[in-house]
Amino acid sequence: MAYTKIVPIKTGTHLEQAIHYILNPDKTEEMLYVSTYMCDKDTAAEDFKTIYDKAIHKGNNVAHQITLSFSPEDKITPEQALDMGRELMEKIYPDNQYVLAIHNDREHLHAHIIVNAVDYVNYKKIHSNKQSLREMRDICDKMCKERGLSVIEKETKAHRKRLIASIDEAIEKSSGFDDFIENMQLAGYEVKIDKYLYFRGENEENFRRSDTMGDAYSVIGIKQRLQGIDVPRGKRRIYADKTIRISLHRRLQFAIDDMLKAANSYDELLGLLSNEGIEIKQGAHLAMKLPIAKRYIRTESIGEEYSEKMLRFYFDNKAGYNALKTEINSVKQEHLQKKRTYTDRYTSIRNIDVEIRMLNMLSEYNIKSIDDLQAKIDSLSKKIEVCDSNISLANEEIKSRQTVVNAMREYWRLKPIIAKYKAISDSKTKELFYVENMADIEQYNKVTEILNANKLPDGTLPKADQLRAEIAEYKQSKGLNYDNKEDLKTELQKYEILMSNIKTIIKDEPQKAEDVER
Repeated sequence: MAYTKIVPIKTGTHLEQAIHYILNPDKTEEMLYVSTYMCDKDTAAEDFKTIYDKAIHKGNNVAHQITLSFSPEDKITPEQALDMGRELMEKIYPDNQYVLAIHNDREHLHAHIIVNAVDYVNYKKIHSNKQSLREMRDICDKMCKERGLSVIEKETKAHRKRLIASIDEAIEKSSGFDDFIENMQLAGYEVKIDKYLYFRGENEENFRRSDTMGDAYSVIGIKQRLQGIDVPRGKRRIYADKTIRISLHRRLQFAIDDMLKAANSYDELLGLLSNEGIEIKQGAHLAMKLPIAKRYIRTESIGEEYSEKMLRFYFDNKAGYNALKTEINSVKQEHLQKKRTYTDRYTSIRNIDVEIRMLNMLSEYNIKSIDDLQAKIDSLSKKIEVCDSNISLANEEIKSRQTVVNAMREYWRLKPIIAKYKAISDSKTKELFYVENMADIEQYNKVTEILNANKLPDGTLPKADQLRAEIAEYKQSKGLNYDNKEDLKTELQKYEILMSNIKTIIKDEPQKAEDVER
């Protein structure tokens, strides 16, 4: 199944027209593939209304339209789709009227179901939300799997992480942008280059635009990284001309604080707030609604000092009000300090756990001193440098050989044009031909220079097949060095974390440092 969606049909809209559309004879083989439940297809809108009017809490939706689309590769028949639609409705809305129609006027079959928003048993309305849609899709997926039909795998963050890792690996292995694209294709990605760069992995429905993952994954960023330029990772965030969002509670607090300074009485305070467009509601609790808000906010929810009682007290006795406010803030600080104490205790327990695991690692790796640990870190770092050097060398060798192969290909492509140019005896005709073919002639001269510079000692050119074989060998060598480098980096990270923990202990508690040394 390609996708499943549900769209509400609002009150005041033409339900009859929506039903008429899905029953279109041209789309349903003269209504051969139509099914209804607890209603008649000719009077479905009126039948729906009869039940809908009996509901106490009707809501804003008179019906819901469900769409099920099937992949053209599934070769599903209209009869099978009709049975699946009935089974789905029996499982999710067994007590609701519906009209079901299968459209086969396109390459892929799709089912339209219009279901009454109110059931005919208890006259309760359907609650359609993300959870109900997810449940419906899970049921559809199960039905498809039972019938051997295709199911869309759920999009997860794993796809994005896998793409980022694949791009990083391809950049390490590639000598140029074309080589990078080839490596991404070898990694199983379909590549699309337009204004932007897009990738689609195996079993993924949609392409993903690479620059949405950050500047380092845009076309420019990838090309810069291929040239050895460091590009910051992470998503680009632009804060210029952005409005910093403040919570409604804080906005109301600021407004009250400003008006308290200007007002001389409680009633004047409310008047000034009203002039600013803030609605006031007085009752058991004082509540206010900002012009941009949809709901009232109880002032005491901002803080005890903003309750009606405290605001009145402010104008009766400002000194007493300030003393009470100081006391309230003191209590808040006390609660905050208790929370910090708990957090500190948790951190202390976690640190003990870190120390135990650290000592176990020292024993496991047979490290007897900090000098031994530092030597291990230095050794791994040098091995990583060797891998980097080998990768760079392989890239250079691949690039030089690929340049010669490309030059050979261009030479044989341009040779007929050059032969034709040399055969022209008339100077004016030759000049005109040169102007018309200037780019190709200049390109021929460039590739000829490259080929002359890469001749073997005996004056012959290397064989293209031999160059390609050498390129393949260097790519394999580069891949092995890259894999080895990744393993070394993982091991190095363990030792660096271990060293960091030891340094923390040495800094904070010298006695424990002696224990570590022992």
